[in-house]
Amino acid sequence: MTVSRRTAAGTLGVYVLVAGFIVFWPSSDVASESVDLLHAALLELGAPAWVSPDAIEFVTNVLLFMPLSFFGSALRPQWSWLAWGLVGLVTTIAVEGIQMLLLLDRTPEAADLVANTVGSLLGFGVAVGTRPKVRD
Repeated sequence: MTVSRRTAAGTLGVYVLVAGFIVFWPSSDVASESVDLLHAALLELGAPAWVSPDAIEFVTNVLLFMPLSFFGSALRPQWSWLAWGLVGLVTTIAVEGIQMLLLLDRTPEAADLVANTVGSLLGFGVAVGTRPKVRD
C-alpha cells in the first residue's frame, strides 16, 4: 500500500482535528459511557473477565494514537521508531497537562502516557510493515 504525501497530510490534518476534539472535550462522560457500553456488550458476547473497562480504555487510547505516526511517517519517512515514540510521549504529556490545567472535569491518567506512546509505536510499525518493498 502506498500513501501519497498529499493524502497523508490531509488525513493527518483530519485526524488531528478529530483527536483534538476527543481529548479536549470538557467532560469525559461520553467516553466513559461508551467504554461502559462496549464493556457490557463484550461481556454479553462472552468476553473473558480480564476485558475490563480499564483494558478497553487502554486499547482505545492505543488506537487513538496509531494514525499519528502511521500517516506522519509518510511525511517524515526518515524518522525512526524512537522519534515516533517520543512524538507520542511528548504529545500525550502536552494533552494531559492541558487537561489537568484547563479542563477541570477531565482527569489526567498516567496509563494514557503508556497507551498513547504504544499507539504511536504501533502506528509506525504498521506503516513500515506496509511500505512497498524495494528490490536491489
